[in-house]
Amino acid sequence: KEGGNPCVLLQCQVPGKSFCRGLAAAAEGSDCGDDK
Repeated sequence: KEGGNPCVLLQCQVPGKSFCRGLAAAAEGSDCGDDK
C-alpha cells in the first residue's frame, strides 16, 4: 500500500491490478499496481 488510490475499473483495465499509484496515475489510469 504505497499511497495507492482506488482506481475505477474503466480507468485501470489491467488484469489483477485495481489500484493506481498517485493522483496523476489515477486521473490517467496508466500507472496501475496490485495494491490490494
